[in-house]
Amino acid sequence: MENDVIINQYTYQDLKSFLEKIDSSVEITSAINIPNDETQKNFEHDLRDYLKCSKNQIKSVLGIDIYRYSKFDIQQQTMIPFVFQYLMKMTINTFFRSETLFSHRYQVKEFREEFIDTGDGGFITFQNPLDAVIFSMLFNAYLHLFNSYHLYPKLRKYLGPITIRYAITFDILYKIDSKFYGPAIINNARIMSKDKLNRLIIDDKTYEWFLLNTNGIENLPHLKKIALDHLNMQNLSGENLLSSAIGDETKTSGIRYVYCQKLEKILVKEDNFEIFNLTIQSYCSFWDSQHRNISVASTIGNMNCSGI
Repeated sequence: MENDVIINQYTYQDLKSFLEKIDSSVEITSAINIPNDETQKNFEHDLRDYLKCSKNQIKSVLGIDIYRYSKFDIQQQTMIPFVFQYLMKMTINTFFRSETLFSHRYQVKEFREEFIDTGDGGFITFQNPLDAVIFSMLFNAYLHLFNSYHLYPKLRKYLGPITIRYAITFDILYKIDSKFYGPAIINNARIMSKDKLNRLIIDDKTYEWFLLNTNGIENLPHLKKIALDHLNMQNLSGENLLSSAIGDETKTSGIRYVYCQKLEKILVKEDNFEIFNLTIQSYCSFWDSQHRNISVASTIGNMNCSGI
């Protein structure tokens, strides 16, 4: 589908076949065979053309990490991935059912299959940072329900509260065979590994995307669906697309407030970029066993602005 999360994909065999055309895999002789400048220049030109970055390679990555997973005892460590997978399944179902304003860009099957499971968390790819923010809010709402003893209360008492840290990056992402590579995922993992305060941290490219597309991320509580028409690449009628998070003429936004704090520059593989700390409070509605509508407020991130 034209508007799915399209990521430049290569296989080992694709790359090998291409290299065989412009290089040789075996050149074992008694003489050293260093390419001359002209030959090397032509090689690099051809390689750059083959691997040319397109705008479709720029993707948003949401990283979710269970804080201090290794500190749980071995039996608890066995059950926590179950809780994570359960919360993820619930979130995906709600995302595709109740947030079609954002989920219409994706296919459920591919969305599930491309989730990168790390055991104590994982990474999810999105078309843009707003989709990643909406998904993280839903996941955090289900986490809140678990921690407040609404989901598997006996298991919750056994495990204790689960704490999550989040990161959202917006950069180049590509696949070789079934594995993801690129700065979008490298930077995301590095941010989460450095954060010890369980926050929601975004990179500077994510921050800039919101400036250009929503007049800033702190504008989300006041955003209306009509203001996102430029992101609706399938030209679907906004009236037919659902969202609890974003308001319209008859309904207020489910996002109550967004605070954004600039932190500092972070160094990843000799590359400096700025990071920002987000705190988002939102309201989500759930139906209980008696079919009553229950509103749940949850806050993702916190306002601790200490360094990373």
